[in-house]
Amino acid sequence: MVTVRVDLEALRHNLAYLRSVAPGSRVMAVIKANAYGHGARDVAQAIDAEALAVARVDEGVALREAGELRPVLVLEGCLRPSDMTLVARHELQVVVHTEAQAAWFGAEVPVEVWLKVETGMHRLGLDPAVFRSLASNPPPGMQVVGLMSHLAFANEPEDPRTEAQLVAFDEACRGLDVPRAIANSGAVLGIPDARLDWIRPGIALF
Repeated sequence: MVTVRVDLEALRHNLAYLRSVAPGSRVMAVIKANAYGHGARDVAQAIDAEALAVARVDEGVALREAGELRPVLVLEGCLRPSDMTLVARHELQVVVHTEAQAAWFGAEVPVEVWLKVETGMHRLGLDPAVFRSLASNPPPGMQVVGLMSHLAFANEPEDPRTEAQLVAFDEACRGLDVPRAIANSGAVLGIPDARLDWIRPGIALF
């Protein structure tokens, strides 16, 4: 039999260190994929992050059913219109990174949203013009609580593409009075300019 022991005190230590390098930021702990195999419910209960993030709607629902009350963000967002009702029922936040997802909102299903803009990852994210339009004039039911992007090269702090992404994100968010987040684990540890209102450490916790 194989046994895995997870040292929850080590997780708390790691989170404290991440807070020390980004003292002006709130922490959204990414515990997708069952907290990278460490047990999402136990990890969530052990750490004092202000918010949590998971990949899929069912992961967020499981945390709610386990009694989690903090904000829980679904990073993939809704994959089909029917997910919207489930998200609203469990008071989950969702990322909107496509125009199709933005079209699924209606006044009868209010949902808190983080808008994700494409800044150079070339995989997920709204066109900057669409991003700014949604942030300034969201459709009924879309409650914008955060603006985000994702650094594709954060593990290589000297890569010039990272600076280009930071500049693009700053330009996309200019004049929008909404909390911002772009720092994943690599950026929290190595790119001070990426430590904005929120940080999103994932694997660095473990």
